[in-house]
Order: sequence, then structure tokens, then C-alpha cells
Amino acid sequence: MKTIKQVFLPILASVVIAVIIGVALQNNVGQEYILADIGGIGWLLGVVGTIYTLVAAFTMVEVWNQFNNTSSLISREGKAITSIWNYCDYLNDPKIDRQMLSALVAYLDHAMTVEHKQAAQGMRSVQSSPEILAILHVIDQIKFNDPRDAAIFPLLAQAYEDLSTVRSDRIEASVTRLPGMIKIFFIALSFMLMVSYILVGYVHPPLFIVHTIFGASIISLTYKIILDLDNPFDGYWNLDYSALTQVKAHITQNGRHSTR
Repeated sequence: MKTIKQVFLPILASVVIAVIIGVALQNNVGQEYILADIGGIGWLLGVVGTIYTLVAAFTMVEVWNQFNNTSSLISREGKAITSIWNYCDYLNDPKIDRQMLSALVAYLDHAMTVEHKQAAQGMRSVQSSPEILAILHVIDQIKFNDPRDAAIFPLLAQAYEDLSTVRSDRIEASVTRLPGMIKIFFIALSFMLMVSYILVGYVHPPLFIVHTIFGASIISLTYKIILDLDNPFDGYWNLDYSALTQVKAHITQNGRHSTR
């Protein structure tokens, strides 16, 4: 997870570079030359700014929805694991409880460490991992000792199916990113808009510097937000795994009592 310093240092660097280039351009080219074409530069800034606003808004909404959907998958995954544990515990079979406890904890640890790291790097995790197959192996060992076992087994099987489905959706979300062409188009628009900001002429240099700082800050921050949200598994705005950590605490605490 990135720190605040790692997030804002690139933004600060881009602002400083834009101000330096802008001041150097004003001094070398001359304010009068730039002010003579202020009408054309203002028109360019308006057109590029409008297009940039539309593209940035659309892109930010898309990556934000992707972030929220992936976060929802984590919650659904935790709910499915809780259901599997509760149904197994209801069977009142200490041996099955011990095996399922071990399998679920291994699954949770693998999901929050290995699979999280793979997702942050854009790597697709294995669909049929040993951890999820271990849960199925425990379910296959369940024997019906009384009528309530037969009644609860279909619910347990459905909970496992839900877990398998939501895990597949999470894996798919881990490799879903903005298309490369959209990123290139957005970067090009950002560059054009920043150039337009720099070319705007000002009689007084302090106003030009403030104008450039505002423009560079907005463009850089927008780009950082979109780039960060595009990968929900890495960055400053990171996925919250509290749903899975709470599930792990729940089944571990209850498992100590039910497997005695």
C-alpha cells in the first residue's frame, strides 16, 4: 500500500516542472508574443478542457465502480465462507469441524496474501487452487448420521458453489484494467491541457504561476486517482480485507469450542 508521500510527491514534482517550464517560456518567448495570441490559446484551452473533463469524468466513474464492485466481491466471499463454516458446525461432527477449520483458514490466508499479491501485479490466479479443492474434499467426507445432516447438505453444497463463483469473479476483477488505448488517450489529453495552461499569457508573473499550479495540480491528481483506482489491489486506495479477517476470527474462535 502506498503512503501519502508516495502519492503526492509525483504530483508536487509535476507542478514544479510545469511552473519552471512555464516561467522559462514566458521569459524566453516573451509575454507580449503570448498575449498577442491569447484569443486562440483561450479557445484551445476551452475545447481541450471540455473534452478532458468528459473523458476524465467517464473514466473516473468506471474505475470507481470497478473498485466498489471488487470490494463487494470480498464481502460476498466472506459471507460464503461463514455459511460453509456454520453449516459444517451444525452437523456436530468434531472431525469434520477440525478439517473444515483448517481448510477455510488456509483458503483465507492464501486469498489475502498470495492471491492478493498476484492480483496487484495483474496476474490471474489458478481457478482450481489447492485451497478451494481442500474445502470440497472435506465436504465429500461428510457422512449422514441423522436426518438433519441430509437436510443441511444441499445448503452446504450451495454455499460452496457460491464461494467458487465469487472467487472466480474476484480473480476476473484482478486482471480487469482500463484498455491501453484509453490510458494513452487520457495521457495525451492531459498533456495537451497542461500545454494550454502554460501557454496562457499573463501580464503579472505571480498570477501566471498560480494559474499553472492549479492546472498542474488538478491534472496530476486526476491522473493519480484514476491510475490508483484502476488497480483495486494496490495503491493508496486499497481494498479493505476486514470482511475476510473478521470471518477468520469468527471461525477460529468458534472452532476452538466446537472441535473440543
